Amino acid sequence: MMVEIFVNGERKLIDSGIDIGQALLAWGYDTAHKIAVAVNGEFVPRSLYGQRVLIADDRVDVVSPISGG
Repeated sequence: MMVEIFVNGERKLIDSGIDIGQALLAWGYDTAHKIAVAVNGEFVPRSLYGQRVLIADDRVDVVSPISGG
């Protein structure tokens, strides 16, 4: 079964039961590098990526640092 979520404001369909870590890898994010993730406006620590399962209508924000000055 597929569920609809929003990633950085963009609609995406994912398999139900997928956690944040799996989703980030599927979307091409390198979780070894510094990124920050919030689900429905709440920061999710990296240590919980494998425990936080995404559900329908979740709003995920993924932010990576920008270098420069």
